[in-house]
Amino acid sequence: THFRYGTIKWTTTNVENQAEFELKAAFRKDYNWGAFYKEKWRDTSTSEEWRSALAIEPNLLPCGDDTLSNADIQCFEDDSISYAHNYEILFLTGMGLESHDLVPNNDTLDYYVYDLNSNGQADTTKGKIVNAAADAENTGGKICQCRFHKGVIAGDQACPEVIAVNGDVTDTGYGTASGFGITEPKYKNGAISTDDATELIQTCSPWSITFGFFYGDGAFNNEGVVFKITEINHEDNLVGHFFRGTSHTFTHTYPAASSDGTGVVYTAFFTGGNRISTLNNNANGRYRLEANIVFNPNFPDNKSPISSQIPLLPVPYTAYPGAKFQVPAYDPDREDSVRWFLGTQVEMGGLLASPSSQGTHTWHKDVYHHEICIEGSGPEAVCKDSVKSGLTSTQLSSYTQYYEPFNGEWDDAVNLPNQPPNIAINDLDGIVEWRTGINPTTADSQGFGPLETGFYNLVVMVEEQHPGDTDIQGIRESIAYDTNGRATAVKVPIDFLLYLYPPMHYCNKDCDNSPTGNILKTFESTDGLYGDSEVGGSYPLSGTGQCKICGGGGEYIVSNQSSDPSPLQDVLYYTDSYNNGSVYCNVRPIETNGPVEFNYTSENVPDTYVEYGVVEDPDFVRPPAAGYDFQGCLGAGQKSDTTTIVPYSGIYDVCNINQAPYFLTSQTTPSGVTPELSKNNLPFDTAYLTFNQGQEAFFTLQAYDPDTCVEIVLSETGLLENMALSDPVRITDLEVDSSKTVQRTFTWPAYHLNKTTDTITPTDDAILDSRETYSVTCFFVTDKYLLTSNLFQCVEIELLAPAEIQWCDETPDSGKVYDTYLGVPIVIPLCVKRSLTNTFNYNVNVREVYTEVEGVYPVGAGFSYPYDEINFPPNTFFNATQDPEALQDPFTRDFVFIPEVGQECSYTVCFEGIDMSTVPGTPEVPEEVTDVRCYKMEVYNRVLSFDDSDDIAEVSGEFLSQKINPQLGYSMSAWVMPTCGNTEDGPVNETLVMFLSHRDFPAEGGEVHKDQGLEVRSSIRWHEETNGTGYFMYYDYNSGDTATPLHYQCDIWHYVAVTVDGNSDAVLYVDGALQGFDLDQYLDPQKADQIHFKTYSRPDGGLDNDNMGTFRIGEGYHGYIDEIRVWDYALNVSQVDQDMFTRSLTMEDGPPGAIMELTMQPTSVPDVLSASVEDPSMAYTGMTPCVLGLEHTVGPAVGDCTIAVYGWSFCKSTGLLCSFDGLEVRATYVSPTQIVCVTPGEVSPKFALVKASNDGAKSTDTKLVGKEVTHLYMDSVLFADGTDETGAAADSVCEDLVDASQ
Repeated sequence: THFRYGTIKWTTTNVENQAEFELKAAFRKDYNWGAFYKEKWRDTSTSEEWRSALAIEPNLLPCGDDTLSNADIQCFEDDSISYAHNYEILFLTGMGLESHDLVPNNDTLDYYVYDLNSNGQADTTKGKIVNAAADAENTGGKICQCRFHKGVIAGDQACPEVIAVNGDVTDTGYGTASGFGITEPKYKNGAISTDDATELIQTCSPWSITFGFFYGDGAFNNEGVVFKITEINHEDNLVGHFFRGTSHTFTHTYPAASSDGTGVVYTAFFTGGNRISTLNNNANGRYRLEANIVFNPNFPDNKSPISSQIPLLPVPYTAYPGAKFQVPAYDPDREDSVRWFLGTQVEMGGLLASPSSQGTHTWHKDVYHHEICIEGSGPEAVCKDSVKSGLTSTQLSSYTQYYEPFNGEWDDAVNLPNQPPNIAINDLDGIVEWRTGINPTTADSQGFGPLETGFYNLVVMVEEQHPGDTDIQGIRESIAYDTNGRATAVKVPIDFLLYLYPPMHYCNKDCDNSPTGNILKTFESTDGLYGDSEVGGSYPLSGTGQCKICGGGGEYIVSNQSSDPSPLQDVLYYTDSYNNGSVYCNVRPIETNGPVEFNYTSENVPDTYVEYGVVEDPDFVRPPAAGYDFQGCLGAGQKSDTTTIVPYSGIYDVCNINQAPYFLTSQTTPSGVTPELSKNNLPFDTAYLTFNQGQEAFFTLQAYDPDTCVEIVLSETGLLENMALSDPVRITDLEVDSSKTVQRTFTWPAYHLNKTTDTITPTDDAILDSRETYSVTCFFVTDKYLLTSNLFQCVEIELLAPAEIQWCDETPDSGKVYDTYLGVPIVIPLCVKRSLTNTFNYNVNVREVYTEVEGVYPVGAGFSYPYDEINFPPNTFFNATQDPEALQDPFTRDFVFIPEVGQECSYTVCFEGIDMSTVPGTPEVPEEVTDVRCYKMEVYNRVLSFDDSDDIAEVSGEFLSQKINPQLGYSMSAWVMPTCGNTEDGPVNETLVMFLSHRDFPAEGGEVHKDQGLEVRSSIRWHEETNGTGYFMYYDYNSGDTATPLHYQCDIWHYVAVTVDGNSDAVLYVDGALQGFDLDQYLDPQKADQIHFKTYSRPDGGLDNDNMGTFRIGEGYHGYIDEIRVWDYALNVSQVDQDMFTRSLTMEDGPPGAIMELTMQPTSVPDVLSASVEDPSMAYTGMTPCVLGLEHTVGPAVGDCTIAVYGWSFCKSTGLLCSFDGLEVRATYVSPTQIVCVTPGEVSPKFALVKASNDGAKSTDTKLVGKEVTHLYMDSVLFADGTDETGAAADSVCEDLVDASQ
């Protein structure tokens, strides 16, 4: 009962009529490996020999019994051992549980015989030994052609796929024995039987006891099939507890092909048994992975189709039209196509072991009838018929049926293999539709179901079609059949398990999830809990924590006593009726003397019941305690039991239905980097990626589960040689809870296969690359209940012959980030070559790539959304360092970008090298290019940061103070952001900028008096109150202070300026000279003050030749300063506003005549800086931000949808806003790369261009940043799906529709 899943693929070789085979299969993990069916195992990491213990007695088998051990038996139970890729299993060919050779054979050597006594004769008292000579001597044995043949008489012949099984003793056409006493065939070779020789196998080996790989031409695999374990699952539940493996390839040369172009058909198969006993169909049946081998001269290099699937696919009950899932398959020969069909009885294994009431397994109709009649469990209509039952006349006259329930007469629908009921597959795309019923007790609207919960076996055959083959859709007979009804096209199998279960529900996490009260175990959970641990979890980062399961989930398992060799057992499930009182969610304990009150009585429940929870509901007698809302746990229970409740359904349902996880692509919310599915080369949607031979293929897969509690798994249905998935990790750069995410990276390094030694070595040589040039690999994400099987995330990978052109070694690797500042060039050196000799004109060049390919480029940690979209600024150029037509190779070009005003953004730019002689390319002869390399260019701004009382910066007087003529006046301005929280000792005054004169020296003439006058000549200061508000003021030693009203905030950028004219008339400006920028329907939060005053103080211009004047910045200040400017005249009102809204590259960009500008870039900073003054990167209000992406790209036309806007250079500003096609709305600052806006309404559906502004005046220039971001307005509709949850929130498009809109 260890088989779970299997498939075969094959290909022709360079030897005529030779096929090379590879199998994939999954088996039960803790089966006693090495004890039965000649199976052996070994640990390749230690180079040990094959191990087995075939002579072991059944009561000494160790698997499942902790008291027993045997070094030659492998149970794969130690999860600290790396079994995957280190351990192998050998499957030899033979007959019967005791590992006999196929009989009859020509060597007279049996694999398993009695030891010999001193006379050289078999001694039955000494026990059995292995006959090593028989291991490779199975010559002459053969398997019966017909599945119903018992092998005991002559007459072996092929029989049709489906026949009316006639088990009467008079029918010997298929080897029926001469009596009913044969419960199983006997062995002819070896001294182990004394039964009548007429009942010994003498014709062929029956299907029911034969195992191994058979080639279909009379030969079989004598060396055995070696499986490499590729994955092991240690989860102790019904859907875990298995390992997957891939066989080493092996070859067989067939006798002949065909000369008429049709091909000779050989049916090869790998068989064994038995299937698991708990199947609802095919219980205890044989498995038979069957493939047709055809050598058609018209297709000499043919490959079979390839199919894949997970070993066990969970399927929830689904209302009409039923559950749907995909069986992925493709043909590696690109010109061929495939068709999908349900397997026949033979393709499913041919036989079942039909049990009697006493557990006896029988394989044939006559034996089955005889057994149930002998034990008294058969119906009288069968057992009193001597022809059917084989009972003697005495037995017939006294027959009484006394076992209940009795076993009925043989029924082909029950006693032979059959597909699951109500199942069909689309032959054109492999989509299975299964009509299961709504739940285990309810049929669907069309009367289908309900089917039994539990395991089912499904066998699908994938058949090849060459160009020109007859194609009649939906009819398998479009493929030729022989006289026995066997398909003659190339075909391969995919044999796997389904598990049908009621959808799982779990308690709201706000409820008490401790494992107390009723525990609802499921096929996945043995403790009634669901969700990864908050600490540690399944991956390196923590999980969501656990929730209590409260409905559905199917069957579960328990462990038997250690002495039982079968430790897993099926137990009945609880149905999905969690309101019937059988399953509970627990409320939180009542708080002693707490403000939250439970036990609110309701008019809707009996007096003996109490309602629990806190909710604003008109049905409650009194409202909840002040300040408390619904906690997510509501229901009714007995007054005498306040620890559990029966949960309500509908809006107050604490029992949540499990939601499916999904892959994150550019079109999902949240978005991710998983390659997007679309229509490509197959009948089902795939992602299509190309790589060069000799080059590693790689891409990233990301997935998300929206549930409260999550156990998320991302895996694959089958990998080719050397393919790998990285260990799973959480995704930390999404705007969602990382514990609900998973990410894995797919890699497929190039390798060379040495078929002589069956070893692989890495290579970067395209000629030596042994990988398939075309393949399809499918992935899925599951929460261990629901799974993305419709469709799987299948990726077509095509390996192309590499172009001779390639990047030079000095070209930076993709993903490098270049930082710069306004006006400072970025230079990216790009070099391509076609040769190492560099002696000819290779005519190569480098060009920009403007269209991204999802999952291929740009990819990597730095290119997550919204940086995964290419945006070239318009003013870039290549330095033409070399002429691409010159006789030079390699060829180098420098890509240059000098950011201008309006371009302080982040850019993703991509390039490829190209062979110009191949331009323009065609589909038949494409252009030869390199791989695409992508880089990020990030434009920053620097500010000065002051956070210590001793922090200062200065500009000396000779460079500034002496340039000011006192008779003409002066002006100075700055952008400042005072930080909050500096008032621990009360309100504070902090100096922002100040003209200072050092007046502490002896007066002229040598007098004893010192010159100490007018030290502070001019200053702008910030005053902060203890509540975070403050005001700005002007101060000097001559006129004192002049202040604004107390209505400014700290932790936000402000513009401050002072002008003093020749008449000593002065003005203090804060946040602009003119009216602030109003928005319709908004109160303007910006305060723009003009404070007029008189001062006769001037900067120390050095008229007395003492040169003591300086310009000081940040004395006693806590905060940030940027863009300090000084003029030698008084600016007028318009010029002040011009200065405020000007983002300058040079002093000439703003009001004319500036004598100093400090931008805080490396070449524009004060002369002196304290060591503790820092210059961090930070945006300020004068910068224009760019918009790069949106949290929700779709929203309702009525607006009022709160969305995150992603971009660059956002800052804390009173003028921060978004605009949607010109409709401006206030924005809330989150970070330099994110703000939040509420969408305005639109009159009709449309795409609205989204921009942003820091100062309310200058918005994103989409041309300058090379990117437009739009928001799609759509009309809202009310969607009702018939569930209790539909209604009030259904119209919230910005919450619901966007899940699939990005």
